[in-house]
Amino acid sequence: MSVADSLNKIKQLKAYQEQISLILLICLSASLGYGLGRLSEAKQVAAPLEITGVPTVQDSSANNSQKIETKTKIQAPEIAKASTEEASEKKYVASKSGTKYYLPSCSGANRIKEENKVWFASVEEAKARGLEPASGCKGL
Repeated sequence: MSVADSLNKIKQLKAYQEQISLILLICLSASLGYGLGRLSEAKQVAAPLEITGVPTVQDSSANNSQKIETKTKIQAPEIAKASTEEASEKKYVASKSGTKYYLPSCSGANRIKEENKVWFASVEEAKARGLEPASGCKGL
């Protein structure tokens, strides 16, 4: 391919410059729309902590010292508390409607919704419910 052939091809592309620009604009808009859609559907792991109350300062006339009293209350989401308490006591998890049990660190356990999780303290307890170990979960 010579330089003259390359220049001829470039000249031919200039005739289609508007169409090429339109195609590129459509592709860019579609990519931007897809990215914004994915961003808007990001999952929220837990509700933010709520801090209520304001520190108050009271003057004690008896001993001329200041007493600082804080009334700050931190409330964590109830769901997070329950699952943390259950997970600390239990070592294996399964779905209510599933046939396999998992270690909490397995990817299969992460796909189970919190409201559908059933916790077990031992392998024997899980097997007594008719469950089998998950094949993709290392350590079972």
